[in-house]
Amino acid sequence: MRTFKHFSRVLVFLLFAFWFGGLTFYVSVVIPNGINILGEVSKMGLITQKATRVLNISSMLFIFAALLFITVNYRDYRRPLRILHFVLIALLLTAQIYLNYLHGVMDTYLIGHTLNAADRGIFMTFHRTYEILTPFSWILGVVWCFISVPRKRRRIRIRRAQQEEQINLTNP
Repeated sequence: MRTFKHFSRVLVFLLFAFWFGGLTFYVSVVIPNGINILGEVSKMGLITQKATRVLNISSMLFIFAALLFITVNYRDYRRPLRILHFVLIALLLTAQIYLNYLHGVMDTYLIGHTLNAADRGIFMTFHRTYEILTPFSWILGVVWCFISVPRKRRRIRIRRAQQEEQINLTNP
């Protein structure tokens, strides 16, 4: 069981790093440079359409790994922290499901690669919602990871308790 706990910890943090790093790099480097090179936001939008699918899939993989992690490590956290884990994952899952839904809706407007004035207004409303919800899910992921890292004091207390237990077993 201990090996599986370590595996779940490594898996969840690797998937988080891929999603978090990919999203951060894409938003801060690729999009601004792509708009500068291509000269048009709409051309960059077609590239973004493909890239965000991968980012959305990676976030869903992270969420499922986080569920596995908290299920395997359930007893390592006190009840309030367990509840917080599940609430954050539920919020993150809800946000990601809605982001995937918005992505599909926005894709229907991009068929043909041109938007008339009425469609452009509707599309931009969905896009603004997407732009607000993406950092929200990003922050939820960061908070979840922060509370998932065991605290040093807690580990020391556990080690002391284990050492005392071993001493009690050897000295009846």
